[in-house]
Amino acid sequence: MDYDACIKCARCTENCPATESGKLLSPMDLILSLRMIMDSNVFEEDLSPKYINPEIVWSCVTCGACVYQCPMLIHHVETILDLRRGLFNKGIDTPEDIVRLSYNVMRYGNPLAYNPAERDEFIRELVNELGVEIAEEGKEYDYIYWMGCNTSYDPADKTIAKALLKILINAGIKVAVLPMENCCGEPVRRIGDELLFKEVVNMNKELLSKYKFKKLIVNCPHGYNVFKHEYPLYGFKIDVVHHSQLLAELIKNGTIKLSKKVDLGRVTYHDPCYLGRWNGIFEEPRYIIKMCIDREKFVELRRSREKSFCCGGGGGQLYYDIRRGERIAKVRMNEIISSNVNTVVVACPMCKIMLRSEAPDDINVIDISELLVECI
Repeated sequence: MDYDACIKCARCTENCPATESGKLLSPMDLILSLRMIMDSNVFEEDLSPKYINPEIVWSCVTCGACVYQCPMLIHHVETILDLRRGLFNKGIDTPEDIVRLSYNVMRYGNPLAYNPAERDEFIRELVNELGVEIAEEGKEYDYIYWMGCNTSYDPADKTIAKALLKILINAGIKVAVLPMENCCGEPVRRIGDELLFKEVVNMNKELLSKYKFKKLIVNCPHGYNVFKHEYPLYGFKIDVVHHSQLLAELIKNGTIKLSKKVDLGRVTYHDPCYLGRWNGIFEEPRYIIKMCIDREKFVELRRSREKSFCCGGGGGQLYYDIRRGERIAKVRMNEIISSNVNTVVVACPMCKIMLRSEAPDDINVIDISELLVECI
């Protein structure tokens, strides 16, 4: 029905970050190609690579801009993920970096093969510096903080965990971190490794079931999305909240009290695809920003909210690159530079990594929690 529904309006392609950055992917052309194949009654052949160039399949960042723009409600991303599952499970035409990503999650518990001992060291640092509590079986907590792979290991993102935990502990929130943590499985699902994703879900279900807590708090929209919408498909429902939602709520009810505003020059906010377009969370991050700065210094980007432009890190592409055209992060940063801002606030560790990699020296990229901690 998706393939028959396409009316060739090209809105999906006109708003696709992969297309704009010079990749081979055109969502409209892909759907029309699949319609032609379907109408030719081709069922016995592999669609890719015979009919669909694999590079097209791997160029998608799963940002959902195509789905949002489509007047016929076609779900291009689901089709692309199905094609990826076919390629990955057959072991053909899959980039080496993607195979390595899956292997790293399986062996090390994270996509970039960090030694899990590094997370243990970081946890000890949080305990010593902030008095963070490590979750224990039998105790009850308001929140378990799922740090995620990037926040646990990447030096640029560890500051997010420190800021968030400092805020919550100072506000008297009973929060704990897990003594050990696997990947949430979002990257492996986006590359099409459904078998490993199922195993990861079962491992994390077993892990989280040991502890008593009201909600799971995450600072990564990709983790938020996968826990909220995809874990239930495998029989594990969990109440999860993104840190921007919780922080906004705590400010509104007076649990977090702000003592000052900070001057970071002209400030803008980059909407993460998996927080905004996929989950409709737009107001909470903006509320926090406007409580922390003079409101007249806040600048909306030309493409924001539902029409936000991807940082380029989704669909597993934080961990692999399609080396064709420009980097999507560079396209987005050029747009940010043209807005004449000094600070970019994000609410996603992947966005922070991708945008920092292209940011000039005079533009600072910080997480929403790193902004808020300066105001209390």
